[in-house]
Amino acid sequence: MIRLYQGRSGAAGYVIWPNGAKKLVAKMHKEGIAIADKFINSDYTLLAYQIEPAVIIQLDQCKLHGIDPPIAVQTSIGARPQTASVTSRLFWFYTFKRIVGQLKIGLNRLQNSHRSTYRTVEVSAFFKKQ
Repeated sequence: MIRLYQGRSGAAGYVIWPNGAKKLVAKMHKEGIAIADKFINSDYTLLAYQIEPAVIIQLDQCKLHGIDPPIAVQTSIGARPQTASVTSRLFWFYTFKRIVGQLKIGLNRLQNSHRSTYRTVEVSAFFKKQ
Protein backbone atom coordinates (compact mmCIF):
# COMPACT_ATOMS: atom_id res chain seq x y z
CA MET A 1 0.00 0.00 0.00
CA ILE A 2 1.18 3.49 -0.80
CA ARG A 3 0.08 6.78 0.74
CA LEU A 4 -1.90 9.08 -1.55
CA TYR A 5 -1.65 12.82 -1.11
CA GLN A 6 -3.60 13.69 -4.24
CA GLY A 7 -6.23 11.16 -5.26
CA ARG A 8 -7.90 12.55 -8.35
CA SER A 9 -8.85 9.37 -10.12
CA GLY A 10 -12.43 8.53 -9.63
CA ALA A 11 -14.65 6.17 -7.79
CA ALA A 12 -13.68 2.64 -8.76
CA GLY A 13 -13.62 1.37 -5.19
CA TYR A 14 -13.20 2.62 -1.64
CA VAL A 15 -12.87 1.21 1.85
CA ILE A 16 -13.78 3.88 4.38
CA TRP A 17 -13.15 3.53 8.10
CA PRO A 18 -15.73 4.88 10.60
CA ASN A 19 -13.55 7.92 11.40
CA GLY A 20 -13.33 8.78 7.70
CA ALA A 21 -17.09 8.36 7.32
CA LYS A 22 -17.61 10.81 10.22
CA LYS A 23 -15.39 13.35 8.44
CA LEU A 24 -17.38 12.94 5.22
CA VAL A 25 -20.73 13.32 7.01
CA ALA A 26 -19.46 16.52 8.68
CA LYS A 27 -18.26 17.79 5.28
CA MET A 28 -21.67 17.02 3.77
CA HIS A 29 -23.45 19.03 6.48
CA LYS A 30 -21.05 21.94 5.98
CA GLU A 31 -20.66 22.03 2.18
CA GLY A 32 -23.42 19.86 0.74
CA ILE A 33 -23.01 16.71 -1.30
CA ALA A 34 -21.32 16.11 -4.68
CA ILE A 35 -20.42 13.22 -6.97
CA ALA A 36 -18.68 10.53 -4.88
CA ASP A 37 -15.18 10.79 -6.35
CA LYS A 38 -15.12 14.60 -6.25
CA PHE A 39 -16.59 14.66 -2.75
CA ILE A 40 -14.16 12.13 -1.27
CA ASN A 41 -11.03 13.25 -3.14
CA SER A 42 -11.54 16.92 -2.25
CA ASP A 43 -11.34 16.18 1.49
CA TYR A 44 -7.64 16.45 2.24
CA THR A 45 -8.20 15.61 5.92
CA LEU A 46 -8.74 11.96 4.99
CA LEU A 47 -5.72 9.67 5.08
CA ALA A 48 -5.79 7.85 1.74
CA TYR A 49 -3.89 4.75 0.64
CA GLN A 50 -3.74 2.85 -2.64
CA ILE A 51 -3.00 -0.82 -3.19
CA GLU A 52 -0.32 -1.21 -5.85
CA PRO A 53 -0.63 -2.74 -8.27
CA ALA A 54 -4.23 -1.49 -8.41
CA VAL A 55 -6.80 -4.29 -8.27
CA ILE A 56 -9.73 -2.05 -9.23
CA ILE A 57 -9.83 0.53 -12.02
CA GLN A 58 -12.53 2.69 -13.53
CA LEU A 59 -13.91 1.52 -16.84
CA ASP A 60 -13.00 4.81 -18.51
CA GLN A 61 -9.34 4.12 -17.67
CA CYS A 62 -9.19 0.70 -19.37
CA LYS A 63 -7.99 1.91 -22.77
CA LEU A 64 -5.26 4.00 -21.12
CA HIS A 65 -3.85 0.74 -19.71
CA GLY A 66 -4.30 -1.31 -22.89
CA ILE A 67 -7.39 -3.13 -21.61
CA ASP A 68 -10.57 -3.61 -23.63
CA PRO A 69 -13.45 -2.27 -21.50
CA PRO A 70 -16.30 -4.77 -21.14
CA ILE A 71 -18.84 -2.05 -21.99
CA ALA A 72 -18.71 1.30 -23.79
CA VAL A 73 -18.04 4.18 -21.40
CA GLN A 74 -17.85 7.92 -21.60
CA THR A 75 -16.57 10.44 -19.06
CA SER A 76 -18.20 13.78 -18.32
CA ILE A 77 -15.15 15.28 -16.62
CA GLY A 78 -14.68 18.80 -17.86
CA ALA A 79 -18.01 18.84 -19.68
CA ARG A 80 -20.04 21.98 -19.11
CA PRO A 81 -23.82 21.80 -18.95
CA GLN A 82 -25.04 22.03 -22.55
CA THR A 83 -27.53 24.74 -21.65
CA ALA A 84 -24.75 27.01 -20.35
CA SER A 85 -23.83 29.72 -22.83
CA VAL A 86 -20.97 32.14 -22.13
CA THR A 87 -23.49 34.78 -21.08
CA SER A 88 -25.37 32.57 -18.61
CA ARG A 89 -24.92 32.55 -14.83
CA LEU A 90 -24.66 28.73 -14.94
CA PHE A 91 -21.61 28.94 -17.24
CA TRP A 92 -19.80 31.38 -14.96
CA PHE A 93 -20.79 29.45 -11.81
CA TYR A 94 -19.42 26.24 -13.31
CA THR A 95 -16.26 27.98 -14.54
CA PHE A 96 -15.64 29.57 -11.13
CA LYS A 97 -16.13 26.25 -9.32
CA ARG A 98 -13.77 24.53 -11.76
CA ILE A 99 -11.05 27.17 -11.29
CA VAL A 100 -11.36 27.06 -7.48
CA GLY A 101 -11.18 23.25 -7.58
CA GLN A 102 -8.06 23.30 -9.75
CA LEU A 103 -6.43 25.89 -7.46
CA LYS A 104 -7.11 23.64 -4.45
CA ILE A 105 -5.56 20.68 -6.26
CA GLY A 106 -2.50 22.75 -7.18
CA LEU A 107 -2.10 24.06 -3.63
CA ASN A 108 -2.38 20.55 -2.19
CA ARG A 109 0.19 19.28 -4.68
CA LEU A 110 2.56 22.11 -3.77
CA GLN A 111 2.07 21.54 -0.03
CA ASN A 112 2.94 17.86 -0.38
CA SER A 113 5.71 18.12 -2.99
CA HIS A 114 8.43 17.61 -0.36
CA ARG A 115 7.03 14.23 0.72
CA SER A 116 5.47 12.79 -2.40
CA THR A 117 6.17 11.90 -6.02
CA TYR A 118 3.62 12.58 -8.72
CA ARG A 119 3.18 9.39 -10.73
CA THR A 120 0.66 6.94 -12.12
CA VAL A 121 -0.19 3.89 -10.01
CA GLU A 122 0.49 0.59 -11.79
CA VAL A 123 -2.48 -1.69 -12.49
CA SER A 124 -2.50 -5.39 -11.77
CA ALA A 125 -1.36 -7.69 -14.56
CA PHE A 126 -4.58 -9.64 -13.88
CA PHE A 127 -6.51 -7.08 -15.92
CA LYS A 128 -4.31 -7.56 -18.95
CA LYS A 129 -4.79 -11.35 -18.98
CA GLN A 130 -8.56 -11.08 -19.37
